[in-house]
Amino acid sequence: MSGMIGAAFFMRELGRALRNLAADADEQRRYLESLGTAPMADELALEFDDFASRVVEAVRKGLLSRDTGDAINAIDAFLSSISGEANGSLWTVDALYTAPQWVQVRLLAAEALRHYERDTSGS
Repeated sequence: MSGMIGAAFFMRELGRALRNLAADADEQRRYLESLGTAPMADELALEFDDFASRVVEAVRKGLLSRDTGDAINAIDAFLSSISGEANGSLWTVDALYTAPQWVQVRLLAAEALRHYERDTSGS
């Protein structure tokens, strides 16, 4: 995150990735269809991962609170736990509607989004 443009881009795109993970299955499906990646759902995690790897630096620089960093790390750890070939069935649009793992992803993302919005609201 070099400079203001880098930080602004990071914060904007991290917020977008969190909102996409926290969205309901219908919104997630529409988003994936708009990208052309449906019926695969892994793009939701891939976009999040693009920014999750930079959270430690964002916390260190004061862009994000430690609570936000911890909440984002919890999502990252959970997504890692459901990744891999053995869990391929979880990474489809159908699974967004039926898999309890996606309920958990949404709950974790909603919590992280609450912290993120507190960090970015200026209060």
